[in-house]
Amino acid sequence: MKKCFALLLAAVLLLVCCVPAAAAEVLPEDVPQLRLAAHRGYSAAAPENTLAAFCAAGEAGYFACECDIYPTADGKWVVLHDATIDRTTNGSGRATDQTYDALSSYRVDGGENLAAYPDEHLPELGEYLAVCNAYGMASVIEVKGGGSAEMEDLAARLTAEADVSRVYLVATDKDNLCTLNRLLPDANVFLLTYFTLPGDIAFCKDNGLDGIDFCCPLTPAITAAAIRHADLRCAVWTVNAAVTAKYLSLYGVEFVTTNGLASPLTGFWRTVVNTWNVIVGLVYDLLAR
Repeated sequence: MKKCFALLLAAVLLLVCCVPAAAAEVLPEDVPQLRLAAHRGYSAAAPENTLAAFCAAGEAGYFACECDIYPTADGKWVVLHDATIDRTTNGSGRATDQTYDALSSYRVDGGENLAAYPDEHLPELGEYLAVCNAYGMASVIEVKGGGSAEMEDLAARLTAEADVSRVYLVATDKDNLCTLNRLLPDANVFLLTYFTLPGDIAFCKDNGLDGIDFCCPLTPAITAAAIRHADLRCAVWTVNAAVTAKYLSLYGVEFVTTNGLASPLTGFWRTVVNTWNVIVGLVYDLLAR
């Protein structure tokens, strides 16, 4: 009987998926219970990880603005997703090998609506924080590179320039996370995972981390339930379909990182894939009870 009900539920959800999603230009009113973080800023409106994208996220009313940072050769922090600047700027080379003055001299030459933003540069951490502060957004910062000395510098910068209780620090480097967790007890420190394994949950519990920011898998509901069962908080990246966000909100997910919840024109395939993920997750979760 339970299996029949699960299959019926999957069929109903699949039919619901045929209804086009709402446009992505504004935050959907039908998912107010779930907080949204703009992935690399509002990267559907402006080039990723730029001040224009961060301001666009603030104007759109996002709960948080997500970015990536690397330490530079002169002890600063540049906002950049890749290890090199080749993909997104007219420069080249690894960010960690260059000073911030050199990095800021290049111009962003890739991303959405580039023609409207011809003079964007790679922001420094302080510029990103200033935008978050101005719009009242929480900061979701993926920390890439560096060691204990750089983590101490980062902790000092955040203490001086942000409300650390509204800062989410995420990383795959477990040593750096533990250092940040010790230095910033009031911050939200999450392990970033692609495939969340039992060992990841145990690590967070054993080291007093706040939670896990996990990649939306085939069974997001089960992953979220497992994390919450361990008394950890959870967030999900990168969710681009409104229907996925709606169902994740039922499983205690604190926020989702998104490029913009999908519109029928720009996100149909993402909507289908993410919706199927939800269907599989709900069915598996129901059968597991």
